[in-house]
Amino acid sequence: MNASTGGTVGGYRLVAPIRADALGQVFIADHSAPPRREVLRILAIDTRTPEAPSQFAHRARAMQGVIHPGLAGVLQFGVDAGRAWLTSRYVDGHLLTGDRRTDAQALAIADLIADALDHAHRRHLVHGDLAPNQILLASDVAAGSPGSAVLLDLGVIGLTGRPTLDPLAGTAIYTAPEVIGGQTAGPASDQYSLACILYQLLTGTAPFIGSSDAEVIDGHLHRPAPPLSTHRPDLAAADRVFGHALDKAPTRRYPDCRSFVASVAAVLGGSGAAAPSVAPEAAPSLRGRGQSSTPAPAPTPEAALVPPPSAPAPRHITEPASTAPGAVSGATITPPTGPAASPPTLVPTDTTPPPPVPSAFTEPPRTPATAPPASEPPPTSASSQALFAAAATPSGTTSPEALPPPADRSPGPERLGHTYPGSAAPTAPNPDAATPTPRRRPRRALAIGLGVLAAVLVAAIAVGATLLVLGDGSGDLTQVTATTLSTGHGTTCTIRDKQAYCWGDAADGKLGTGATSPAMTPVKVEGLTNVTAIAVGWTSVCAVADGSLYCWGGNADGQLGDGSVTDHPTPTKVRGLTHVTSVTVGSDVSLSGNDIATTSTVCAVADGGAYCWGANTHGQIGNGTTDPSNVPTKVRGISDVTAMTTDSAQTCALTRPGDVYCWGDNRQGQLGDGTMTDQRSPVRIPNVSSATDVATAVGTTCAVSDAALWCWGNNTYGQIGDGTRRLTRVPTQVAGISNVRSVALGGQTICATTDDAPYCWGNNNSNAAVKDPRGYLLTPTKVTGITGTATAVTTAAATTCAATEESVYCWGYNQDGEAGIGSADYIESPTEVAF
Repeated sequence: MNASTGGTVGGYRLVAPIRADALGQVFIADHSAPPRREVLRILAIDTRTPEAPSQFAHRARAMQGVIHPGLAGVLQFGVDAGRAWLTSRYVDGHLLTGDRRTDAQALAIADLIADALDHAHRRHLVHGDLAPNQILLASDVAAGSPGSAVLLDLGVIGLTGRPTLDPLAGTAIYTAPEVIGGQTAGPASDQYSLACILYQLLTGTAPFIGSSDAEVIDGHLHRPAPPLSTHRPDLAAADRVFGHALDKAPTRRYPDCRSFVASVAAVLGGSGAAAPSVAPEAAPSLRGRGQSSTPAPAPTPEAALVPPPSAPAPRHITEPASTAPGAVSGATITPPTGPAASPPTLVPTDTTPPPPVPSAFTEPPRTPATAPPASEPPPTSASSQALFAAAATPSGTTSPEALPPPADRSPGPERLGHTYPGSAAPTAPNPDAATPTPRRRPRRALAIGLGVLAAVLVAAIAVGATLLVLGDGSGDLTQVTATTLSTGHGTTCTIRDKQAYCWGDAADGKLGTGATSPAMTPVKVEGLTNVTAIAVGWTSVCAVADGSLYCWGGNADGQLGDGSVTDHPTPTKVRGLTHVTSVTVGSDVSLSGNDIATTSTVCAVADGGAYCWGANTHGQIGNGTTDPSNVPTKVRGISDVTAMTTDSAQTCALTRPGDVYCWGDNRQGQLGDGTMTDQRSPVRIPNVSSATDVATAVGTTCAVSDAALWCWGNNTYGQIGDGTRRLTRVPTQVAGISNVRSVALGGQTICATTDDAPYCWGNNNSNAAVKDPRGYLLTPTKVTGITGTATAVTTAAATTCAATEESVYCWGYNQDGEAGIGSADYIESPTEVAF
């Protein structure tokens, strides 16, 4: 159903049309409560079948977890009068046109979009219809800075239920030949489209043009792309690079989009981003790939740029030969090998390696007093220096340094039927060697001094006590060891009078009652007594009861810990664990075509040891491998653990006397060790001690240390709370908040409890943080409307809940009844849950 300007859809007023295409209509739209402006798309899909709305909601919610500064993302979605709609981040600017740009501008735009595409591809999300009118350029941000180019409509083809796009109804000028031929679009298809766009930005014309779509399509299918030098003789060095990216066979293109753009920049005389050596990678599987934490091999002067060969080869980073600003470096191109290789057309004679690829993410400067020293990153290339130097930075700060390219991404061992080249497991770290002198007296000394009181305290821990108080006379250190309130993927659970209660979405049996229909108010989970901790994931829930662990819901990854992969709609005891005190459930969610792919991992503290099981795609189980497990597996290298947190393939643990260890996925610096290299065993986070709580989600991690809050990793929506939206790989103190007790992370929002009130920040488009007209809160904002002192807080997607000694309050998104107020109405401010 079509809509027009001035009408309303899902509570949004349609302000102005952006475009109409085969996938539907796109508008600028305003919402009144809370006031905000977003981009709204009405999808051309049939919602009349009974299952269509729920399938649409399932896929849209998965897309909400794909967050990147270069992606408009999915903020809200719904079905109104038979029209499926979703909203995305609005950026004040204009759509990219195919007009010719300066080489530096073209490369900077392509580099940002390539980084966004690669981020999406790693989560199995493909654009499929990439064209200039899908790229929004911000008018108030310097070109080349993070967020200055934003990609629209990522994954919309999958949402419409169309695995392929009809080229006659889509954007034929930029469509890959395999998509025209009826195949499902993949990451290589997006790379082909990006190559067409960059070709046009550099020359003023697309590779294939004609008087009709049929003529253009014939070019994509049957004719080689005209060399770039046909239009720009001065860019002949890039002919071969574009030849690979525009190859008719997807397998002969570059392994990712950044490698292609970096290769273009490198061969243009060092005028842009540099090219790392590259090797082909398998298309992303639903299970993902393991990654080695073994350091990358030392750089060599050979072949700074390698077009995609036909046989696997290890990836590594080529360091710059010169650090002088503006230094120009050429590149030796090693031709592809094997029967599918294309003959080389041009090899620059200068063998000096080019400078490294500048990342679309930058890291804010920090003083030595608050951050560990980090090795100086390689200089940015001459290509983007002019553009990146003009990027706006917060008052009082200097321009951020570019992050180095990602380290070695060698595949892990065989996993779930996918065979990869083996890689050696890293040696488990020695926690004793890395642990500084504790600031508080250890618990053992307290036991000696307090005798019987300590014995009582130990007994309390054994039955699942929620708090452990340590002291040395100079102040108490309270470690939060159990979560009493948790929300995730449309379901919320809490503990009341030592009983577990859940409400909201009942999919996969997450309510624990055997029910399949949503519960708009809390329902008691039967069969559990003396419940002390509870955690909700995407498809499953776990709770600690009488010192044992029980899980229920989906079990595709063995996350229920009973040795099977059979779902259980009611609590099932996890085998082999006793004296359990803490549990965490995390999920990594992605969209592949029309299918949602989720993997789940569960971790728990039992007898002071850390145990994990379920999915292990990035080594998040912490046993040095990427092998999954359907029974608890002990984490290597740490002991005396008090709490754990896992989500999105990364895991962290809190140990006494307050050290934080992290491992697993580290592509956004979320492990806090100053690198972006995955770790399969725990690594201690430097400069964080006396920590009392830790939480992680979707590439961001936070820890409470000495009543202050420190965060690091993904900062797309201002989650780090430092007033910027720049990624940071080391702990950064959150401004404007003190006396912090606990912290909770959702996909886009962070909340913390303090002595006086909860505070939230990050994405606030659904008032998931606080009732505030601003769409993004870059620093903590106080939550009002709660009676009493908040003892716990939880946030996920666009829903937040807080608990006091007497009540539970929820607000924000409520489509599945996860707010527990008896309806599915949106809630703009804290509302008490009725038990």
